[in-house]
Amino acid sequence: MDEYKGWSYQAVQEPPENPVFQEVSQVLAPVELDESSSELDCFSIFFPDSFWNTLKIETNRYAAQMKAKQARKGILKPGTMLYEWKAVKESELKIFFSIVIHMTLVYKESFDSYWSTREIIATPFAGKHMHRNRFRAIYSCLHLNDNTNYKPRGDPEYDAFFKLRPFFDELCRLCQECFYPNENLAINEGTCGFRGRVHFRMYNKDKPDKYGMKVYMLCDAETGYILRMIPYIGDSKAVETIITELSEPYFGKWHTIYMDRFFTSPTIADLLWIKGTRLVGTVMANRRGLPQDWRHQPMEKDEMAFCHRVNLTACKWKGKRDVLMLTTKHGASWTKVDAKVKGVGVTKRLKPDCVLDYNYHKVGVDLNDQYVSYYSWNRKSMKWWKKMFFNLVARAMVNAYVIYNKSRSQRRRPRFSQFLIECGDQLLQTAPEAEPGPSRGPHHVGSSTRLVGRHFLERIPSSEKKEKVARVCKVCADISKKNTGKRGRKETIFYCPDCNVPLCYHPCFKVFHTRKDYMT
Repeated sequence: MDEYKGWSYQAVQEPPENPVFQEVSQVLAPVELDESSSELDCFSIFFPDSFWNTLKIETNRYAAQMKAKQARKGILKPGTMLYEWKAVKESELKIFFSIVIHMTLVYKESFDSYWSTREIIATPFAGKHMHRNRFRAIYSCLHLNDNTNYKPRGDPEYDAFFKLRPFFDELCRLCQECFYPNENLAINEGTCGFRGRVHFRMYNKDKPDKYGMKVYMLCDAETGYILRMIPYIGDSKAVETIITELSEPYFGKWHTIYMDRFFTSPTIADLLWIKGTRLVGTVMANRRGLPQDWRHQPMEKDEMAFCHRVNLTACKWKGKRDVLMLTTKHGASWTKVDAKVKGVGVTKRLKPDCVLDYNYHKVGVDLNDQYVSYYSWNRKSMKWWKKMFFNLVARAMVNAYVIYNKSRSQRRRPRFSQFLIECGDQLLQTAPEAEPGPSRGPHHVGSSTRLVGRHFLERIPSSEKKEKVARVCKVCADISKKNTGKRGRKETIFYCPDCNVPLCYHPCFKVFHTRKDYMT
């Protein structure tokens, strides 16, 4: 017996006696869901009408503030994004988000690529439903909070998460209220990759996105559903505080929480046990309260050692390296499992039950991260909060996917990608005020299109502001670019409607439709 720490080296085969988990995992959404519920019904749980209304108000407010600021400075010029800004509608925001979903499913290197008409990369969806410049304008002005209420660093009311706070708090509330989890939960860090400047950016060599922002998350270990989140914003919260804030709503129900070595310690195990919650997790060898002789004991491969203290069992097992575990769920028990050994084949190995259980259930946050990594809107942004916002949107989509599957029978369920497709399609159908139109960006028309068929010259349609609309001739501009390095500015009032390309009456129209290389 290690008298100072109260540890006994006598192995206890039976797990600690404690009450059995008796709760039932279920969907608790504010709307009744059944077999007939659509993907959009589940999506709308986390993105209700209030979300779209707030997003519309704050986006328009920010655009007005920036427009007024530039006007005061005398730098607001005709033709710029802010000068041409029109108040965004909720229907436009829904179209915007359906295009974002499209972009997560069909990855391209740049925004412009989604509006390109070049045959080899053309995808008509984005250009059909929104102008490229309008999409860029909405993305640029997208906002979730009123900047006039911002408190600078050093102020007692300063909030580093101010830009996202209303959305984040509401999302956390909905995540917790809309689903009750299974017995097994998992705590870990979710990451949002970001290499820009923000004072709470972290580095973690073990994550796919090594540089970025992190969020502490409590997940259902079986489904990956996020129950609670706490953002890391540079503060020095104690681990005990983080664990308590995440787990508090589930205390007293005898859930089992799986966590990694960053969180696990004898102190945390005792705290959770008192609160009616079990713990299973890997632990660092230098944690206070661990038995000294046990943690430094040399071991051969597959050898294991146990010690216990009241309801807490410590396990040391030698696999590829030393693995130290703490558990209030298991005793000193182990199981023979099949393992592949190089040069030998499949053989039997002994593994502690706590290690097997941990490996099976620790994947809650990892499962959520996996979905997000496959289908995330991971675009470069100088603004950290937009990066985090779309990361949180992706995680909310995973939660909606879990609820969609839970509300249906056990028959074959759709893939996450199919769920996203249906969400994007149904979201678009709720936006009847769509204003489709081609992009005014660079036109790329394949030779198989422009050199075949019948093409006719027409006048460029008039707009709301101009009766006679003129645009730069593509042939003249491209020839000038090739010869001088600068695009020419020769304008024309004619275009080819099939190719959607502005062209001079003569000779550019003929040259463009008869020569494979029209710039020679």
